[in-house]
Amino acid sequence: MDYYLAFILLAHLWSNTDCQGIPGYELKVNKTVDVQRGLCVRVPCTFIVPLNIRLTKGIAGIWFHFIEGSGQHVAFRVNNKHYSNGRFYLIGDVTRGDCSFIIEGAMNEDAGSYGFRIVDEETKLLYPDVLPNVQVTEFTEKPTISFARLVEGKEVTLTCTSPGRCRKVTPEISWIGKVSNRRIINYEITRDDGSRSFHSNITFTPGKSDNNSPLYCTVTLKTGVSTTEKQSLSVEYSPSINITIEGVVTSDTSSVTVKDGDTITMRCSVDSNPKASITWYKEDAVVNWTRSFQTISLTLTNVTPSDAGRFLCSAENEHGVINKTFHIIHHGEESKSKITGDNTAIAAAVGGVISLVLILVVGAVLFIYFRKKRQQNINGNLKDIPINDSDAIYCSPEFTTPDTYPSEHSPPKNLKSSAGDDSVYNEDVQYASVNFSKQKSNQVVPEDMEIEYSEIRKTRRV
Repeated sequence: MDYYLAFILLAHLWSNTDCQGIPGYELKVNKTVDVQRGLCVRVPCTFIVPLNIRLTKGIAGIWFHFIEGSGQHVAFRVNNKHYSNGRFYLIGDVTRGDCSFIIEGAMNEDAGSYGFRIVDEETKLLYPDVLPNVQVTEFTEKPTISFARLVEGKEVTLTCTSPGRCRKVTPEISWIGKVSNRRIINYEITRDDGSRSFHSNITFTPGKSDNNSPLYCTVTLKTGVSTTEKQSLSVEYSPSINITIEGVVTSDTSSVTVKDGDTITMRCSVDSNPKASITWYKEDAVVNWTRSFQTISLTLTNVTPSDAGRFLCSAENEHGVINKTFHIIHHGEESKSKITGDNTAIAAAVGGVISLVLILVVGAVLFIYFRKKRQQNINGNLKDIPINDSDAIYCSPEFTTPDTYPSEHSPPKNLKSSAGDDSVYNEDVQYASVNFSKQKSNQVVPEDMEIEYSEIRKTRRV
């Protein structure tokens, strides 16, 4: 059956309403149907006929939209063929008494009352007792964002689902947020009844800086309207610690110096998600403790030397443990420590100088000792060497010289003076000869004789 014949049939059916109000005919559908502008709605609907009426496979179901007192058909179904105005669809199997319909991408002009009619071989009936009324409202429905546990450093996927289930309308889904390295995949799921749902997955690795940051999912319809859902990210991470001191002025983040009578408060502030258990220790003993809190204080009143020591703040949650140490130094102990340190330094310096002097002295003594020892050894060796008298050299006036000179030492004969005469050199020129004879002298030198030594020089004649 083509659409032209369908129109003729519908007009004929509208003019014949013989069976209205006959018992046994009943329509079950919501009297009021709300649909947001641009969205889709599925309306369940069933109808029954008297038991003596048998519906054939050629039965036709028609939905009318009543506008200004007249009915305009918007959809019908016969022999599994459909007709629609583009937004209203009869999706039920009329042969089984199903008159369900859907409205897709609803517009303001779709509002109003609707009527249902059946036409079969022997039955022509408009169900006038139930006329569902469609109301088109503003688009306020939000998309939904799935829940997932977010842990720092662990990849996670969140899903945004568009509102409505449409056959023909395909929305656009987008994400807005500061999460980095994200991957987005959009997809749809088709149901058995032909309706579709639309989804978008965003995959990312959250960090501590993402905690409490907003993430938006926006759905935009073809009609131009859009809707947005916001989710604040709750990222879980291990604790971090910050220690502050009240009551004294200090720029050191690891220690503070106090004096008798001071009052100080140490605050251990923890940043973690979930909240951490915090414990203050002095040395190894617990002095303050709390569960699931972010700041814990430890106050020391009227400080005495016994309050000095090492303090440790420890924070723990299911993702980790962190410790931070803080030292309290009593002023007396600091001065004593400083004096002791100065004295130690001076003592070390003096000790170094003394050690150096001792090393030098010992070295000098050893040097002198070994030098004397060496000289003694040399003298001892000389005493053991026999001296031959023939090796001795003497220079004494008592020594006698031989009468003759060796040829190479004899004075030249027939020497003449510079005046040209035959005279020899002046008498003031003296010659001496030393004879190194190996023969032992027979002359004995008395022990009391004083030996004189003369220096003999050779003087040139002027």
